[in-house]
Amino acid sequence: MARSLPLIEKDLEKARADLAIVTKQVEDAEAFVRDRRAQAGTALTGFVFLNAANQQESILNNRLRPEKQRLRNLIIQLEAERTRAQVAEERRQREREEQRRTQLERNLTRGNLIPASLYPVTREGVPKPSALRTLTQPVYFHFNPSDYTIQKKVKYSDKGLNEAKNYNLEYDSNVEPRSLTISSIWFDTSETGRDVSEEIDKLMQYAEQDTMGASLQTVLAVAQPTYAAFAWGTFRFLCVVESITAEFTHFKPDGTPLRAKVSLTLKEFKHRKLYANQNPTSGGRPEVRTWEINAGDRLDNIAARVYGDATQWRLIAQVNNILDPFRLQPGRTLIIPAQWI
Repeated sequence: MARSLPLIEKDLEKARADLAIVTKQVEDAEAFVRDRRAQAGTALTGFVFLNAANQQESILNNRLRPEKQRLRNLIIQLEAERTRAQVAEERRQREREEQRRTQLERNLTRGNLIPASLYPVTREGVPKPSALRTLTQPVYFHFNPSDYTIQKKVKYSDKGLNEAKNYNLEYDSNVEPRSLTISSIWFDTSETGRDVSEEIDKLMQYAEQDTMGASLQTVLAVAQPTYAAFAWGTFRFLCVVESITAEFTHFKPDGTPLRAKVSLTLKEFKHRKLYANQNPTSGGRPEVRTWEINAGDRLDNIAARVYGDATQWRLIAQVNNILDPFRLQPGRTLIIPAQWI
């Protein structure tokens, strides 16, 4: 396992300090040998000085010089390891910045505008998260639509002409809900190279039954639609999806789709005057936060800190596609979805 940069720097600093000590010991020993050999040539007891010089020379050759060379080699290795660690740290930093940028862009259009979005709500119209028991995920549009159309149909019964020769039209109490049509929604993943169908699949989920973890028998007995809200600026539309049409228009050489044009028809399920009160500037959309993993972090601890409920760790695991909650990579940035219910 690669060591951290601070640990390498600490070892490198110690190796350099040890090398300085050993280098001084080598220099002192070499000077001692020179002095004793010089004294051996002039003194009557020269063999004593020569013996001392030989002993010191043996220490130089067998211990001090090999230790000096070992420390030099160690420093070269540590410097190479530090360089690799610096490169890796710079790469991780770029990845973190990219994750932060991606997370920022997740809630912005390509033009850095607040995006239109479609997100799951309860039957009462209250926003909810991508709950563990449903596959429904919030969808943020890559490009805001150029227009949308709201239609309201009214039924009248025709009783023919009355005495004043006016058509005798009576209002039919069976009022149809409003419908919202967006004819052109573009999704584009050309910059990242991701499969754009991942975004389209999120949209398609809104056209399917919201099982909410019910058993197959219950699902077959009760067809519960997926309730959603379309929000853009101050406009909010509580709806179910009536139709989705996706046209894929740009592909990678291997056929992976990168761009899609979507048309969307929504039907209102709750009268606009009965919408739950929401902040008009936010539209009640579920925002997300991020969490950078540190050494020792666990999903249950993270969930306890952000939600006050450690059991919500599965929500974080699902949104971030974490298969093994016990193996978290330090430095990775997690998406922390809002917990509405």
